[in-house]
Amino acid sequence: MHFALRHPSSGVRAAMTVFLALPVAISAPLTAQTSDVCRDLVASQLETVGEVCVTFSDEDVKVLITTMGEVRLLETRVAVASDLGGFPLSESGVPKLGLFPHSTTHQPPASSASYQISVAALDLTSGEILISVQASLLDGSQVEHGAWSVGTRFREPGNPGTYFSIPVPDRR
Repeated sequence: MHFALRHPSSGVRAAMTVFLALPVAISAPLTAQTSDVCRDLVASQLETVGEVCVTFSDEDVKVLITTMGEVRLLETRVAVASDLGGFPLSESGVPKLGLFPHSTTHQPPASSASYQISVAALDLTSGEILISVQASLLDGSQVEHGAWSVGTRFREPGNPGTYFSIPVPDRR
């Protein structure tokens, strides 16, 4: 702020600039950089039934799975890896869902699920991380379906299992 002042007895004018320091709330450390990536969650008939959003920070990967409309999550499974060798796959390249390291059975069925996964064990030198998300769903007619995040298939043809990559933010 800039003020013009006049001395009461001498009438001498002086100008003054005042800088104000206001408190600012910071929700994350200044060094932490984040990256958000979202992919559709697609059921077996290639119908979009929800979304998978991933936030990457210096400490962890946060995965949020949400459904649309009357669709509900029965079970969710998440695997995060530095390369394809980090996923639990059979010899023929089919994902082993029972070995995905992060899974939840939702009772009652839920419209969303979230996971927070440490990046400490990941090799981040490749510049990207790979994420696979699978869900068992219940639609509005109470019919069960399988769903995967949109991405690259682990194995063509035949298996719907997919993964996608997100860039690792600059960690300087």
